[in-house]
Amino acid sequence: MIDTRGFSYILYRVKLVKDLLDSGVTNVAWVDTDVIVRSDLSDFLEIGKSSLKILYRGRYAKPDSKFNAGIFNLSNSKATREMVYEWYDRISSNSVWGMGQLELWNSYLNHKDDVHLDKLLTKFNDLGGRDKPNAFSDNSVMWHCKKNHFDNPRFQKEFLFYLNIVDHLF
Repeated sequence: MIDTRGFSYILYRVKLVKDLLDSGVTNVAWVDTDVIVRSDLSDFLEIGKSSLKILYRGRYAKPDSKFNAGIFNLSNSKATREMVYEWYDRISSNSVWGMGQLELWNSYLNHKDDVHLDKLLTKFNDLGGRDKPNAFSDNSVMWHCKKNHFDNPRFQKEFLFYLNIVDHLF
């Protein structure tokens, strides 16, 4: 059986990024909905020409987790658009959960001579986790909470703080 969890979300994300680049915007920043933005994003939003700014886990990571595609910034150039078109084509034909990151990595590899990889600092994509001593650091700009990290006490405290603010708005 094919696991299609989130497939429409993954395809929609890539289509939205593609359409925004086609519209002529200078760059597209993507931040998943499981992220708490804790401070200024200026450094994250600053990006060079023909660049992909994303958390790169290094050469020893498995191909499907080389990138974390939950937070990225992409400049608009012919090269980055071509990479995104390829990413879109790959995702359109592959509905297995987790392919978003793998296919972005594969598309990047095909365009790496023309697309600059700007390695995102961990403080802009602090993935947390229960077993990490530096999980959800006070110095991090964005806390990215995966489902199994949601009960982390540091994350819960921050999450409830912002939830309380939003709750009082309505």
